[in-house]
Amino acid sequence: MAVLEYLNGLDTQLFLTLNASHNQFWDYVMSAFTRKETWLPLYLCLIYVVSRRYGRKAIIIVPLLILSVIICDQFSNIIKDLTERLRPVHEPALAGMVHNVMKKGGQFGFFSAHAANAFSMALFSSLLFKNSVYRFFIFVWAIVIVYSRVYLGVHYPGDLLVGSLIGLFIGWGAYRLSIALESRFMNSGTKIATTKQVTSDGALLTGIGLTVAVTVILVVWKLQHYNMLIAY
Repeated sequence: MAVLEYLNGLDTQLFLTLNASHNQFWDYVMSAFTRKETWLPLYLCLIYVVSRRYGRKAIIIVPLLILSVIICDQFSNIIKDLTERLRPVHEPALAGMVHNVMKKGGQFGFFSAHAANAFSMALFSSLLFKNSVYRFFIFVWAIVIVYSRVYLGVHYPGDLLVGSLIGLFIGWGAYRLSIALESRFMNSGTKIATTKQVTSDGALLTGIGLTVAVTVILVVWKLQHYNMLIAY
């Protein structure tokens, strides 16, 4: 118990340090980035590129991509209910100390489904598209998503660290399962486990992701410049 209390204390102090660094502009940017629908174009293009690259093997890969997200979400909900660790915004001891933006979310926060989803998708897709530029982009994207959750005051760093690790495990497991199913049912076409650099596909997805990111920041900047942002 003493070790858990010590770790919880460190987690709380790190949260307060990170959460204290904020301003109005980044409030809106992080609020936009944390919303799943902001990244919907990237997810849809990922499915399209997978379908184009792998043909009929996409009937194995796409459901596993979707399943990995579902598993992350549902497993997170189960653990939240078992551990009942309050989110920072719901912690009475931190009343008045948390910078919260947007809604507070559910009562419990351990572990973060956002972190698990982001890192599961990042690892699975980076293994599918063995491209160094895409790999760098997609993991930076996952880190930004994770940081936004601390910034917005809805998760401790520990919630995010555990969620990220679980997401990596689920993403790796989904990828390995896709190879096993391919070996069992499909032996022709582009190999899922190919070591060839898929430069064009990785570049396409990276370009789409960067376009989304830059668009979000520019729109927020313009709206703030003309005082058109609506307070949450």
